[in-house]
Amino acid sequence: MLQTSSYFDFNKNSPEQVFHVFILGLVVGLREHYYINSNQESGMGRVDVVFIPHDKQKNGILLEFKTSETVELLPEKAQEALKQIKDKRYLETFKQHSVKNVLAIGLSFCGKQLELAHEEMSL
Repeated sequence: MLQTSSYFDFNKNSPEQVFHVFILGLVVGLREHYYINSNQESGMGRVDVVFIPHDKQKNGILLEFKTSETVELLPEKAQEALKQIKDKRYLETFKQHSVKNVLAIGLSFCGKQLELAHEEMSL
C-alpha cells in the first residue's frame, strides 16, 4: 500500500467500501483455489470477504475490515474485527462446505496504514 497507492486513494475519509474493493482486486487471482464471496451472509451478520477452498483439506479464510479514525487505534480495531467474527458466528458458512479450519483475519486501516490481527479457528 505504501509503495503503490496514493494518499488520495486511501485517506482518513475513505469509506470501508474503497478498501473492500481494493482487497477484492488483489485476491481475484485466487479463484482457481477458492470460491471467493464478498458481503456473504453468515451466522448473525455479513462477512466482508470469505474464501472457501476447493480442496476441503485446506484452510478457509475470512476477512473482516474495520476503519480507524487514528493510527493509534489500528491494533484495537483489528482485534475488534476478530471479536466480531466470533460474536456474529461468521464461521457458520464454512460448516456448510465441510471446511474444518479457518484463518480469520481482522484488517483495520487508517489512510494507507494497516494493522492485521489473525487467529486460526477450528470448527
